[in-house]
Amino acid sequence: MLTSLQNEDSWPNTVNDTNNSSLDCLRNGSNCAAGSYPISVIKDAADLPVIDNTVAGEGFTMSGVRCSTFSTTSPDPTCPFHVEISWTPICGASCNPPPTVRLSIVFSYSTASEKGQIFNPSKYNMVIDRSSF
Repeated sequence: MLTSLQNEDSWPNTVNDTNNSSLDCLRNGSNCAAGSYPISVIKDAADLPVIDNTVAGEGFTMSGVRCSTFSTTSPDPTCPFHVEISWTPICGASCNPPPTVRLSIVFSYSTASEKGQIFNPSKYNMVIDRSSF
């Protein structure tokens, strides 16, 4: 996931994915309004989804393999992790488009997933600043 967010070949695939309507201003070269916006799909350099939050229950196993049964209301021990990614334009008065974006990565953990296992997902949350194009 981090490689896909930082890689110069995969980032354009994420920006160009039309499921990421919040990235329209980067895709179209138009003004980006201040604020924080979700990114639904993260793509790799081969244009394949690494994260696809348009899929209900999108998550990850303990070994980092994608799964589709993540839930906080009905925890599945085989799919205990979920990742939300958002972006913020870094710019002055005009963002047309911004030269830099700030990506925020927030992990969720289904606490009942593994008996006796303690995990604090906030320790793994991170922020990455990168070129917007």
